[in-house]
Amino acid sequence: MEKYRETDTAIAEAKDAYEKFIEDDRLWLAQLHHEMALHDMAQAKSDAEAEGRRRARLKAERRVVLLRGSPKVRPKEWQKA
Repeated sequence: MEKYRETDTAIAEAKDAYEKFIEDDRLWLAQLHHEMALHDMAQAKSDAEAEGRRRARLKAERRVVLLRGSPKVRPKEWQKA
């Protein structure tokens, strides 16, 4: 009977350790997903800002070309494919 009690205790301890491991793993995975989402949002914001700067630069270049009256020099972005 003593051996069974020791086995039951070892099984209970192993079960507790496994449940703690699973909980830690779930927490780690949730944190990883959260950090990935934050990274994706930061990347989207950076991309939007870069696109805004690019559009503003193109708009300013168009304005300069129109004011100068020299349509000979046009950036490749303006040329139709």
